[in-house]
Amino acid sequence: MDPSCPFCTFPEDIMHLLFHCPRAKQIWFISPLNFRATWEIFSNFAVLWKHVTIQLQQIDPTNEGLHIFCYTLWHIWKTRNCKIFDNFTQPPASIVSSTVQDYQEFKEAMQSEIEVGRQSHNRRIQSGQNLINPPDFIKINYDAAVHIPKQFGSIGVIAANPTNLQ
Repeated sequence: MDPSCPFCTFPEDIMHLLFHCPRAKQIWFISPLNFRATWEIFSNFAVLWKHVTIQLQQIDPTNEGLHIFCYTLWHIWKTRNCKIFDNFTQPPASIVSSTVQDYQEFKEAMQSEIEVGRQSHNRRIQSGQNLINPPDFIKINYDAAVHIPKQFGSIGVIAANPTNLQ
C-alpha cells in the first residue's frame, strides 16, 4: 500500500491525516468548531487529544463540542478510506454536513432513549410495580477470558444479595 497521503502525497501518519493535511485543515476550518489552530505544535495524537478535549470541556460543559470533534475525526477517517478503497473524493463541505447530520441523529436518538426510559419508569411507579428487587433476590455477574498462546482460561462469578453482601 502507498504510504503517502491520498489527498496531498505527503507521508501519511495519523497526525497528518487528521490534522496536518491541507484537506483536513480545510474540513476543521469549515466545521462547526471552526478550528484555525496550527496543529503542528503537537508531537503526537495523544498530546493533541488531551489538549483539545480539556479545552472543549472547559468551553462547553454540555460536551457538544467534544462530540463534534470526535465525529469530525471519524468522518475524516471515513473519507480517507473512501478515497483509498473506492477512489471517491467527498467534498469537504459534504464531509462537514455528514458530520453534523450524524451527530444530530445521535443526539436525537439519545434524547429519545432518555424519554423512553422516563416513560417506562413513570409507568412502573404509576402501576405500583416495585422498582427494588425482592428481599430473596440474588444477582449473579459472571465473566470469562481465554489466553490462547498460554492455553489458559479463567471464569469469574460474583453473587450478591439485595444488601450487596457477596
